[in-house]
Amino acid sequence: MGAPQLLLHSERLIALSGTSTHDSPGLDGNDESGADCVTPKSHQSEQKKFRKLGKLLGIIVIVAILTYYQIFNISFISTAAELVHLSHSSDDLGEPNYPRIWINVSSFGEGISKWRHSVPQLLGFAKLINATLVEPCMKGGRLISCNKGLSPPLSFVFSDVDSYMIPTTPIGVPLMATYNAFRAHLQHATSSELKFCLSLVGCVNKTKNIYFQTPMPFIHNISRYALGSDNLVLNIPAYWINAFQVNGSETIESEPAFNTFHHQHDEKVTEILDRAHITNDEFAIIQWRGEIANMDYVKCATEIVSSRRKMMSGSSNISLPFILMSSINQNLNSMWRGAKEMALQDASSFEALEMLKKKGFLKLDHLMTEDEKKSLKDHGILAVYELILAARSQRFATCTRRDCRGHACQKCNYRGGFSEYAIDYRQSKGKNASDTCWP
Repeated sequence: MGAPQLLLHSERLIALSGTSTHDSPGLDGNDESGADCVTPKSHQSEQKKFRKLGKLLGIIVIVAILTYYQIFNISFISTAAELVHLSHSSDDLGEPNYPRIWINVSSFGEGISKWRHSVPQLLGFAKLINATLVEPCMKGGRLISCNKGLSPPLSFVFSDVDSYMIPTTPIGVPLMATYNAFRAHLQHATSSELKFCLSLVGCVNKTKNIYFQTPMPFIHNISRYALGSDNLVLNIPAYWINAFQVNGSETIESEPAFNTFHHQHDEKVTEILDRAHITNDEFAIIQWRGEIANMDYVKCATEIVSSRRKMMSGSSNISLPFILMSSINQNLNSMWRGAKEMALQDASSFEALEMLKKKGFLKLDHLMTEDEKKSLKDHGILAVYELILAARSQRFATCTRRDCRGHACQKCNYRGGFSEYAIDYRQSKGKNASDTCWP
């Protein structure tokens, strides 16, 4: 409920307290129903006291409500419908001071399995308010603002992004623009900035007026913060998936999740497989996300060898190559942070990796040349290559089910979003059969 509505509610409270703008019928002799009624002076004096008390109570209520609103800045927040009305107003769009709205996110809180949904959610928000989302970049497998350096942009990872770079909104702006285009636009026009918090972990500096603890409702009259400016930049410090949900329900309509990798990544995977003499996608994969505390790495490696034997049982191709898809690498710089921290605590992690290599398991980073590894724009691209491999493989085994209790999966595998994404990506490419627990 916005401030004006609460003010009206306060007026009702005042009226109930005896402070309406017109005296109540029958008390001043002006109403016909009370024309013959004569009120004793003592009663009239008592009624005046009650009216004065009512006025005082009404004033206290109003002051209390306005003070509450001033402290918590709720008067600046309204519903999405109000914001839509603002963005689509033809009168506002015709005024030279109406700002172009940009959404610039400093960081995304999760890995590729989540941010492939998070970015489309923000695109849905941009579509709602006729804004342009600034394209983020990949750094360490996460997404950050492209102002942090020479990291590859999102469009380098997913080709789905390209269609959002074309002007499609009612006011003729694209839903997404490159960081360079964003900076160039601001250099030639005035701009105002608003820090807009959408993080599930909460806001910092909550007392500042420029912060809003959302996800809903949206900012009311967003253009008031860009007085006389050509641009309004919504700076979001951190975005986590589903930050627009309220009580588990979506409040905006998200764009479809990204699912088409740039063709150059498919071509690179083909080149790597060809060099290993693997053709026609004749290979199998076992995924091992070894990020379990106090895990016995060597014993888990033995379980992987056992799973391969079970997967090969009854197969006509007894020489089918097996690729190990794992968060554990000999090169620490290409490991996820969690896997790296655990591996460094136990040197047997590298011993287990070497054992699997001697047992004939291939690994993507072993199949790549040194030049290929050095030329990677970000080690997060390795995850893209692995997802492409997962979609191509004849057999694929991972750990995604909760009912793998008492199983090697429970002891050896961290069950995260990446393995579930690998299963989904296989299905999108027509590979419906996957082992969701190690055999």
